Amino acid sequence: MITPVPCVPMTTAATTVAPASGLGPRPLEGSPVPKLRSVLVAITLALLAPLFVVTGAAAQDESTPIERIDLPTASSGEQVAGELRQNKVDPFTLVAVTWQGSLRALDAEVRVDGEDGWSDWQQLTLSEEAEGEARGGSEPLWVGEATGFEVRLRGTGAASDVQVSLIRSETRSTDTQQRPQVQRRSAANGAAQPVITTRAQWGADERLITPDCVAPNIASTLKAGVVHHTAGSNNYTAAQAAAQLRGIYAYHVRDRGWCDIGYNFLVDKYGKIYEGRHGGIDKPIIGAHAGGWNTATVGVSIMMNSDTMKPTDVSLEAMVSVFAWKFSLHGIDPLGKTTLNGRTINTIEPHKALTATDCPGVNLRPKLDWIRQRTAQLMGTGEEPDRSPISDRWAAEGGANGPWGAMVGGIKETADGGSWADFANVTAYASPTGEIAVVQGRIRDRWKELGGATSGLGLPRSNETAGPHGSRVTTFEHGRMIWTLPTDAQPIYGWFNSNYDRLSNAVGVPTSGEYLRQGRIVQDFTRGRFYLTNGSLHAVYGTIWDRYNAMGADESALGLPVSSEEAGPAGSRQTRFANGWMVWRIDTGAQPVLGWFGANYEGLSTALGVPTSGEYLRQGRIVQDFENGRIYLNGNLAAVYGRIWDQYAAMGADQSWLGLPLGSEEAGPNGSRQVRFEHGTLRWTLSGGVTILVS
Repeated sequence: MITPVPCVPMTTAATTVAPASGLGPRPLEGSPVPKLRSVLVAITLALLAPLFVVTGAAAQDESTPIERIDLPTASSGEQVAGELRQNKVDPFTLVAVTWQGSLRALDAEVRVDGEDGWSDWQQLTLSEEAEGEARGGSEPLWVGEATGFEVRLRGTGAASDVQVSLIRSETRSTDTQQRPQVQRRSAANGAAQPVITTRAQWGADERLITPDCVAPNIASTLKAGVVHHTAGSNNYTAAQAAAQLRGIYAYHVRDRGWCDIGYNFLVDKYGKIYEGRHGGIDKPIIGAHAGGWNTATVGVSIMMNSDTMKPTDVSLEAMVSVFAWKFSLHGIDPLGKTTLNGRTINTIEPHKALTATDCPGVNLRPKLDWIRQRTAQLMGTGEEPDRSPISDRWAAEGGANGPWGAMVGGIKETADGGSWADFANVTAYASPTGEIAVVQGRIRDRWKELGGATSGLGLPRSNETAGPHGSRVTTFEHGRMIWTLPTDAQPIYGWFNSNYDRLSNAVGVPTSGEYLRQGRIVQDFTRGRFYLTNGSLHAVYGTIWDRYNAMGADESALGLPVSSEEAGPAGSRQTRFANGWMVWRIDTGAQPVLGWFGANYEGLSTALGVPTSGEYLRQGRIVQDFENGRIYLNGNLAAVYGRIWDQYAAMGADQSWLGLPLGSEEAGPNGSRQVRFEHGTLRWTLSGGVTILVS
């Protein structure tokens, strides 16, 4: 059972909240705010009672801030227990638990039915209580897209009206396209203002703010900074960060009854900074992030659970850049002490040092000394980084105030004698001779998702350039990343990368990364697919790919490719497969040759020529047409071609009096070639041409 309370925004006397009956103004008709639904859990209070099943119901009107359904509760002691099983509901992206009353400790777990089925149980981080708070609750957990949930809880204290809150906050196209546009302003003798995504840019609906909170509470000065984590999910994309933030904001105001989001600033794991509580980013706004410690402090929270994962370098650097700028405005020493609430504290403290909480988590608290030192460095009161081609280029770009943003983690040497460094908005590599390669934008985001410098791509080796088919390309140590708007940024590694240049015009741009299919490593492109088999590349593309894909690709009767496209008979192009061939020529299109026909085609291709059809039924036989003949299958293979086929076709082929062939062309007497039919034989000699023999 959790006794220390985790990190969540907290209200104080300095921040007025809406009454529980109101929960803020009703949004206007058609308001595009995150949708919330509350599922009420009937909780029985029973001394040392185990978990048991209770009932719930989903709200129907999603246009209102929240709907509550009162269910009866009972109390006979201090132990609270409850469980709500696997409800199927409309899609949601965040889940949380709220309650009325006081809980001294509570364990709450949730699992959801998402795109990959039911997840494992995940702990919900519970909020500390605060005087005047409308409802107690957990931190909302980002779950992506889910349509079912199961919650179980157990705690001590007095609670009623326990609810499961389901929040749907959808990703918008502007979440990836919008670039922060806040003007950077340098503080006197200190760090510059970092790039900050405003509330308007991340989509905060200002109509959610309660009337008594419209005029922000502003302290007379700033004295300290507080480090937080949101205790939410670590599993979100750069595009989902703003959607997650909109969901947190809606939950704080609508479900918890607060007047605004609690933190002053939030930072996603990709290093993007977001304006939190409204009122002015350059002012000492009194937030609601640390109970009893909100006045004269700035609360910065990384959107993650730092108990289960280490914070990213870029998120730490972004947090530091906020502290450095705010401290520069107010003349605060990040390595010093200050007095608040009658206590002497560090000017940068973790939430845990101020209140009974586990915030931030075990992977973020050890970074506090680094955060203080790095803040001092950015403010110009600490050591400056060593000079290098990267630092010189960074300075030329405007330093932390330029488009590269703040440096993250310093400059690192590479095995080839070069160096590299992360910045808030780019990653730069310097070759041993000083040439700089920069990766940025969506290509960098995708590279970071794959592991950045430790990914299979390695470090960048070129700036972004124009690529095939209107793409943008950045090359890396071990591959390249290719971006187009419809396909997003996709990596190409190893053998596939080595062969891409010569095949790019034919296969198009990648639509996926590498993955396993039918026991092979494969990669998809707009006009084909690469297969890797025992170290050999087999590429299927163009019209041959179109026909192969329409048949079911490697799940079709042809099976897996055993060659790339190659020259075929009579000016054709062909690809060999495990169970046949696909042969293309401009006048015949792409035609498959399967099974028995495929097994014998290589030896007959010169005589038969290019296939002009696929298999079909004729006269009770499976047949296939070629430009110089036809193959019949009826227990055995019968191939008719060349001059004998010309005569046979002129007579009406299998509809002639000769009937169907009984076998393929064979040796006849005196050096002749012949084919036997049901009612006769066609025999060819070089001197006499084709002779018709009646049986």
